[in-house]
Amino acid sequence: MLDIKVMRENRDAVLAAMEALGATDAPVAEALDLDERRRQILATVEVLRAERNAGSKQIGQLMRAGNKAAGQAAQARMSEIGEEIKRLDEELAQVEQAFGDAMLSIPNLPHPSVPIGRDETENVVVRTEGEPRTFGFEPKAHWDLGTALDIIDFDRGVKLSGTRFYVLKGAGARLQRALIAWMLDLHTTQHGYTEIYPPYMVKS
Repeated sequence: MLDIKVMRENRDAVLAAMEALGATDAPVAEALDLDERRRQILATVEVLRAERNAGSKQIGQLMRAGNKAAGQAAQARMSEIGEEIKRLDEELAQVEQAFGDAMLSIPNLPHPSVPIGRDETENVVVRTEGEPRTFGFEPKAHWDLGTALDIIDFDRGVKLSGTRFYVLKGAGARLQRALIAWMLDLHTTQHGYTEIYPPYMVKS
């Protein structure tokens, strides 16, 4: 998630970055407006609470001094302040929820070194390792092989989770599990890492 301070101080740069990413629908302006409203509410509530604290002390002083009318007027004002604080707190909860949702919908800023492209066809090769293998036949793409071997199901993956998702099945699922186990073994036995299995559910 982006730092809201960075967004406040670099609004135009953030909007330009969203344009470059093709994320023109990212709710940057909405998030900044909600942030401004959130800060306004917090500032107002702080002033009202300070007034309520001072007024509560004043009520006791007025009552002890025998100025009942002024004390009752002060009590009425404290009641009004309490209602206003309650209303603002409710609005603040709604604003913070909307703000959090908006912030989660804004992609990270691209690094300055990353070239901008419309899609994966404009990716830039940074380096290659070794020489590409040559074959005496025309190799098939993994999506064709996986479907032919019945180890990957693209249609079901898209139905479950959306575009570009897939379901591994049979040997495909076992291969995935074997690769995970191999990587864990490699890094725990040779690279000094400690394997951790955290709770599946976490607090926000």
